[in-house]
This record gives sequence, structure tokens and C-alpha cells, in this order.
Amino acid sequence: MADFKPVVGYLALASRIGIVPIYLLGTYEAMPKGSNIIKSREIGARIGRYLSIEELEDLTRGRARAEAYRLIAALVKHEVENLRDRSKRTFDAKGLRKQWKAERRAQVAEREDSSLELVSDE
Repeated sequence: MADFKPVVGYLALASRIGIVPIYLLGTYEAMPKGSNIIKSREIGARIGRYLSIEELEDLTRGRARAEAYRLIAALVKHEVENLRDRSKRTFDAKGLRKQWKAERRAQVAEREDSSLELVSDE
């Protein structure tokens, strides 16, 4: 499953509405990637718990807007994955933020290394 786009967080916060995560199952079997024809297959939906606007605002309080939108998208993806896997894993916002910071530091270090290589090659 690909990452969810931060626009889901933007829409929720800007409109002050909650989100109901839904997992659709059987859709790939009914229409695999690259197929132009829908096959007769059973499909279904698993509906998750309602994520209220108050819960989303509490989760993102004190965060930059871009990070808040990204955090909500990650929460919704997490909830959909729980529906898919029939699990009840808890969402670790702090751990996710640490991971994002580590990824950013690695990207910055990589850019600095590549710029140093360009300077030393000249």
C-alpha cells in the first residue's frame, strides 16, 4: 500500500471534519493493475472507527501545518492497514516523527556529500 497523500489531513483540518477509514477488499482481484475488464469477484468493505476532528486536532496541536497534514495521512493509512490485517496495532506518532527526522538528516547528509564530491572533482 502506497503512502497516503497529506491532502487528506489538509481537507480534514481545513473543513473541520472527521475521517472514517475504509478498507476495500477484493478490488485487485476484480480488476488487477493494467486490466481493462472488470472480473466477476466478491468485493467487500471493512469500516474503521471514526477519527473525530477533536482527535485529529489533538494529534497535530503545536505542529507545523505540513507536518500535521502528513501525520494525519499516516494515521489514516495506519488505520486502513489495521483493517486490512485485522489487527489492533497502536499508532506511534512520536516514533514516526523520529523516523521522518532521521530520513531528513540522511537526505541532507547525502546532498552535502554529493556537493563535496562535485567541488573536489573540479
